Amino acid sequence: YYECTPFYYKGDLHTYISVSATPLEGYKLAPMFKNGHDKVYCPVFPIAMVDGVATSRAGVFPTSGSMNTHMANARTYHEKAHTETMAVRISEYMLMLVEFATKDLQTVMQGATAMAYSNDDKAVIGETLVNRIILPKERAERFVIGQTIGIGPNNYTDLVAADRIVTDIVPYDEENTAIYFDGDPVDITEGDIVASRYWINGAAATEVTESSGSIKSNTDAKYPCIWRGRENPWGSAYSAICDILIDAVEAGDSFENTLHYLEDPTKYDNGNITDDYIELNYKLADTGGYIKTLGQDKRYPHVRLPDEVGGSSNTYLADYYYAPTSAGVRAVFAGGSVHVGRLSGPVCFYCDNSPSSSNWYRLAHLF
Repeated sequence: YYECTPFYYKGDLHTYISVSATPLEGYKLAPMFKNGHDKVYCPVFPIAMVDGVATSRAGVFPTSGSMNTHMANARTYHEKAHTETMAVRISEYMLMLVEFATKDLQTVMQGATAMAYSNDDKAVIGETLVNRIILPKERAERFVIGQTIGIGPNNYTDLVAADRIVTDIVPYDEENTAIYFDGDPVDITEGDIVASRYWINGAAATEVTESSGSIKSNTDAKYPCIWRGRENPWGSAYSAICDILIDAVEAGDSFENTLHYLEDPTKYDNGNITDDYIELNYKLADTGGYIKTLGQDKRYPHVRLPDEVGGSSNTYLADYYYAPTSAGVRAVFAGGSVHVGRLSGPVCFYCDNSPSSSNWYRLAHLF
């Protein structure tokens, strides 16, 4: 975990933000703190299930899944444990805006956001019991040593190999290059697809010596990063936000998206919008796009989700929002992934899946 000291803020996330270590006139306590004295401890790494118990530790692969799975996993650590909250996400966003002095944070630190992820990255040769996959040279050069890969029939499944780390990338012949990986040997069939996955926990935190930065490069979008102790504050994979659910209802050609806030995240009930939830007084934007503004309910000023789109990768908030595209209850994930590039960022919100929907790029943090 990393230690967070109480701070105060004033300003608007859309124009400017100012922070202070002391309660100056006009400043409010950041929402992740209960008072101005007690520090908060946040997890450095995504949840990794080890021996059936949720952990936040380096040297292991994080555990992917649905919102429901992540909340169930968190409770193996403690009955009141949960995933990330909006109060933490927005409080840290305030500090990021000040530290980076821009809303387009990726101009300073890209994170692992534009890694090789394509159904065109196909094995050109079949081999038995090997620790390599051979691709055309121009395809293989898009991968980097140290990253995680999965191999399967498409870029989002790992039926051949999962959670493998690239150990070397060397020429095979004049036209092709071999990507070597760790673990037990596997059978590679011609046409198998290799794709990037989230980095192993600790890839950045054990290498970067500054408070913020990336390994190898801050700008090529292929390497994990760290921000003030938190590994991959955006990129690598999305983080589950546990205290918001969306009720998406068909409204003509789009959806009316009502936000429901859970003050006590320990009362999360398997993705059901229960009486413990409070309906917010603004609607989530009905179409996806780059975020222009974040809505706000004065009762819960820290619950900031997109109410208007129309920006771009380098204007307004410079992060992307995925709107619900079907009716039903929808969960919220934030941050971006290894394959979404300039759509990523601390207020990139993915709101287009049910609480029971699972994918490799959906992770969670243990609070």
